[in-house]
Amino acid sequence: MEKNKRISKEYCLAVTEILVILERFPKELTEKIPMKLMNFFRQIKLEDYEVPENTKLSNKAKAILAMLYRNYLCSETEKQEFDKKLLENEQEYKKNLREKYNPENLFKTNIEIEENQNMRQTELIEYEKPKWYHKIFNKILTFFRKS
Repeated sequence: MEKNKRISKEYCLAVTEILVILERFPKELTEKIPMKLMNFFRQIKLEDYEVPENTKLSNKAKAILAMLYRNYLCSETEKQEFDKKLLENEQEYKKNLREKYNPENLFKTNIEIEENQNMRQTELIEYEKPKWYHKIFNKILTFFRKS
């Protein structure tokens, strides 16, 4: 890590996770990955970091693994299917962002919330007239309190 300070620790952790995974791959698959890239990964991996057995991969590690799979491990038809799936995921992500952050919807929901709050504030409170016997009882109580 000290050799190249421009590489983030997060990236180095992801590469370390990837190398642990690649160690479990059959040798025929790992040989498809260029040696120059593998040597770079080995150079920047964190020596003092041990990847726990049942840990979830970080997002960076997932991205690196996807890049390795697409560029070096899959066939041409698998590449096309992979690219198609990536495009679908990207479109779905953008659609969700548009729905979530659409200015028209944002203002509509804010206006509706304000209207609901105003309605709650201006609602009439029902006033219940005290019963005649409550009035008499309260008068008696005030008489005894004064004494």
